Amino acid sequence: MDEKELEGIIATGEGQNTEFKTKGRNLQDEMVAFANAEGGKIIVGIDDKGERVGIDEAKMNDEKSKIRDQIRDCEPDLEYDIEQIEDLLIIHIEELDDICKAPSGFYYRQGASSEKLSRDEILTLAQDRGEISFDEATNEDFQFPDDFDQESFMNFYEVASVDDRFEDVPLPEALKGLKIGKFEEGEFKFTNAGVLMFSKNPTRFFPHAKINVGVYNSENKADLAESKQIEGPLVSQVVQAVNFVTENTGTITTFENIQREEKPKYPKPVLREAIVNAVTHRDYANKTKAVQIDVFPNNIDITSPGGLLEGLDIEDLEGETYWRNPRIADLMSKAGMAEEMGTGIPRMKKLMRERGLKEPVLSNNGSFKVELKGTEGMP
Repeated sequence: MDEKELEGIIATGEGQNTEFKTKGRNLQDEMVAFANAEGGKIIVGIDDKGERVGIDEAKMNDEKSKIRDQIRDCEPDLEYDIEQIEDLLIIHIEELDDICKAPSGFYYRQGASSEKLSRDEILTLAQDRGEISFDEATNEDFQFPDDFDQESFMNFYEVASVDDRFEDVPLPEALKGLKIGKFEEGEFKFTNAGVLMFSKNPTRFFPHAKINVGVYNSENKADLAESKQIEGPLVSQVVQAVNFVTENTGTITTFENIQREEKPKYPKPVLREAIVNAVTHRDYANKTKAVQIDVFPNNIDITSPGGLLEGLDIEDLEGETYWRNPRIADLMSKAGMAEEMGTGIPRMKKLMRERGLKEPVLSNNGSFKVELKGTEGMP
């Protein structure tokens, strides 16, 4: 950086990528804030008004040494460079992929200030960086065993493919073995996955963690015939939703082995797979929307908030597995609610074709939607 470029930066003032300091003291919060955001520069020797106060030449090496000491206080290691131009020091901080922490906490650059992050903001940042998923984060509000639904867990345990050794250990150890709980400072804490799967009332902790179903008399959403809000542990939500939709979509007549048979209009395994995917892979950080199921006379729309993970296309879903909430996905699989990895969508298509119905139509536009067509005849 040359003197002219530096003068331009100083004239612009403090902002998203620039901070002024008169001395090289107490810089860790700003360093971490830049590392957790877009990176930036801390210019030492400039006051808040943009006036050049400079650093005494005799103290320059001491200032550099103290700055490096502060950088070593941050975790993980920062990527940085210290540049001297005349009587100023410019500390260049690079954006990190990992979340960085100062001795006093986690910070993030917001405009011209460095804001300390709350616990929820730290978790959101960690999820955005891929360091931790929503469902693996500890839930501080859930109280074990008061909020724990023993019946839901036992129902899960009876059908789940889990290690038999859990029968011989205390309940917290069994839950820990399923990776939905852990001991922290002598207390047993549930993860968000554990809350959603085995809480007496998950919507108390996550009001948006539910399924809304609307049944319509026509293709117009204004013509609502019936609606239902489905809450409870996720497995129970899926079961209730499949049954409710099946009850409201009627049957079709099939002939197998010359025998007339009435079957649900939509194959139950297809409904189950689509709804399981919706509650398992939705973006739970989106606190404004529930999973939505719209039942029209001739089609069903199942919409999951959040859409696909960044970088994925619909074509990537067949034959591969991408999990936004890996712990929930694992528990659903253990409970027999989901097909084997990468086989769910191909199986849905196959079952719809066998019933003489069109293949599911998948779309991704902020939310992920599966449309099941009730029109007979394959495409």
